[in-house]
Amino acid sequence: MPKLCDNDFYQSFVRLISTSLGGFAIFLGAQSSSYGSFSMTTKIGIYLGDISYSVYLVHWPLIILAKYLMIFETTPLWHILILIFGISIAQYHLFEKPLLHQSSKMTFAVCGIIYGLLILTLCQPQSFGYVRVTHPAVAANQQIAAQCNQLEMNKDCNWDEEMLEIAPKPKKSAAYFCSYNGTGKATVFFTGNSFALRQLAGVKKALEGKYKTLYFAARPACLTFETFNQGYEKYWQCDEIFNKTVKFLEKFKPDLMIISQKLSGNDAFKKPLNSTEAYLQDDATIEVSRYFQMFSLFTKKIFFIEPHPTCSFNPALTLAKEIAQEKDITNHNLDLKNIRNQVDPGWLKIKAGMKDCPKCVALDVRDDYVENGKYAVSDRISKLSLFCDNNHLSPPGVERMLPTLKKAFNQALKELNL
Repeated sequence: MPKLCDNDFYQSFVRLISTSLGGFAIFLGAQSSSYGSFSMTTKIGIYLGDISYSVYLVHWPLIILAKYLMIFETTPLWHILILIFGISIAQYHLFEKPLLHQSSKMTFAVCGIIYGLLILTLCQPQSFGYVRVTHPAVAANQQIAAQCNQLEMNKDCNWDEEMLEIAPKPKKSAAYFCSYNGTGKATVFFTGNSFALRQLAGVKKALEGKYKTLYFAARPACLTFETFNQGYEKYWQCDEIFNKTVKFLEKFKPDLMIISQKLSGNDAFKKPLNSTEAYLQDDATIEVSRYFQMFSLFTKKIFFIEPHPTCSFNPALTLAKEIAQEKDITNHNLDLKNIRNQVDPGWLKIKAGMKDCPKCVALDVRDDYVENGKYAVSDRISKLSLFCDNNHLSPPGVERMLPTLKKAFNQALKELNL
């Protein structure tokens, strides 16, 4: 059974459908041996039964090939299902059915050839005659991709009771209200969306030995500026945290507030503007400024980490494949013009919203990733991907920004005598 989803309901549903269809096919098969004319439904059932083994043979290799070529990231599943059935029908009519009318010797010969080709393929896993490359970055990048959704909060989130008094424990997966104890003096509040979920370890490392308590509130998609979440699909459950950020700040009065979130997915932060004045007067900027003013009442410093770009491909898996094929992976580094088009509309509105916020600091981290006029998606020496999927930084990617974060945080804590 193809494991396209880890959901238990999905697996049970597929087994139920498979069993039901199997029983239905057996029932129709029994009818097919009786005399008399068949109904259209019976004929369709007989035909589906005839091609079912062909579908069984074809579907799994195609799914594996689609995963290898990363087709699932750009092609809807139903397109692939149509392809599976199309190839299965062609295989049945052009190969399987004609083979049934051949002699036993011919059938055994054909099966022997196919079996031999399969054995040869197993001996050469990366296609016929291709020399296997065992660069350690191949397995390492595959591991980066596999662990992208294995968030550290799954294991070590200390669900903070005081936070849960303000907001109930989320029903949404990958949503957290955690607190972490440290050996320093500062109280820190770190929040954001899925960007923050992948950057928590880096922020903790940048503040190592500096914080007494670090409060963490994050969930996918939802913005800290909560009015911009209106209109989001109910799936994200952003309504659960409406007006909760200010209440967290009022409760804990942190020395530092740190925000990291993707902006480019929200319509209010997509459109580029023509001038600095236009950014200052933009409605989204004005709303962001209003939030910064509210946040400033309850914290001493507000840091906003520059959003990183997202990719049209999965760097970790793409690099693993191309390193194995000894290709030049620097060709995948991102064009800075495209980065500016994607990131700057939202980032410049955030900066403009800080104009009247003396406590606010914009952390520009883009230069930490620029190499030879391109935005790097991999480390030049280790060849490890800086992204774990097309949307999020990997642990090596987060490491890139740590010097910038440490410098800014240490300077702020020094000014606050912490």
